[in-house]
Amino acid sequence: MAKILSVVWYQILPARFGGQKGIAEFNEHLSTFHKVYCLCSRNNDPSKATYPVMPELPVSRRQVGNPVYWNRIFQKIRTLGTTHLILEHCYYGLAGMMAKRMLGVKMIVHAHNIEATRFREMGKWWWSLLWILEKWTFRKADLILFKTQEDLDYARNRFGVKDEQCLVVPFGLNRDKIPPAAEKLQAAQVIRKKYDIAPDEKILLFSGTLDYAPNANALALIVDTLIPLLSSMTERPFRVIACGRILDPSYHGLLELNHDHYTYAGLVDDLHPYLLAADVFLNPVSEGGGIKVKTMEALSYNLPVVSTSHSARGINTAHTGTRLRVAPDENWDAFCHLILDAWDDSSSTPEAFFREYYWPSVIRPLAEKIETL
Repeated sequence: MAKILSVVWYQILPARFGGQKGIAEFNEHLSTFHKVYCLCSRNNDPSKATYPVMPELPVSRRQVGNPVYWNRIFQKIRTLGTTHLILEHCYYGLAGMMAKRMLGVKMIVHAHNIEATRFREMGKWWWSLLWILEKWTFRKADLILFKTQEDLDYARNRFGVKDEQCLVVPFGLNRDKIPPAAEKLQAAQVIRKKYDIAPDEKILLFSGTLDYAPNANALALIVDTLIPLLSSMTERPFRVIACGRILDPSYHGLLELNHDHYTYAGLVDDLHPYLLAADVFLNPVSEGGGIKVKTMEALSYNLPVVSTSHSARGINTAHTGTRLRVAPDENWDAFCHLILDAWDDSSSTPEAFFREYYWPSVIRPLAEKIETL
């Protein structure tokens, strides 16, 4: 059994958003095979974690370049007898490379996307500096965990990593089957009453961290473009509900978005009833990297999902049946036609989808790979 130190420089607990769940649940399920410790920022709440969590890092992005916190990582490796170090993203790459050289630990990088290309798409001037850090962190790693084959191919072709360094570990699901119809009906009654939605209105759901540029742009697109376009295509009533935080003041303009077919629910305590109540999940995000956790989660709730091609990358569509409908990027007319098709779809998410993406199935190959490093 390996002793693993997972270094997470931001908040993941409680896990409320897709990226947070992708790390918190990853650690939880990996801890059923190996001993996992998590060193993370002080704004994490470890009370419900099933593995040891040490919230001792500062709440600051600058920590990754501060040797004081590199030393904190080194101290934990020594005191815990760590054999393997998992870095979430590449940002602590310099510290990880030093720990590997000085302390003999195996360095694993959990890459949720190619960070440099994500920030290049967002117009950040410093993306090329990040590209260099990411490249060298990957090349020095004993193992790199990618969410998609596309990201792995990029790293192999552009960063020069070797196949034996790489493993695709997609986002996993806690569900292994679709929810019962009675549970969905009960949730729909609650949500419809809460937001005064008529029984014949279709509920279209969008959720995410809304003060994150790709999601913010998608929300503005939904209200300003998709809702008017969809309204022109059908007389059937519908309501778009958006769930997620808008805390960053630079995104407060989103709070002014308004349409008769739109409701902003805010940062809800529990997304579960919304996923149960919805008729269709929308994912018009067309920028950013990695597998879209929100799409995977919606499919596990037996929701038909309408997605851009960009946001469907990394999902094995051979196992999604008709529950995942994909429109070409930027083709919003096609996107809306797929919404109309989806809300009358009575099929179910295939069992093959759960067999491939259920967490125990996802984690086992990684746990076995770690034993061989």
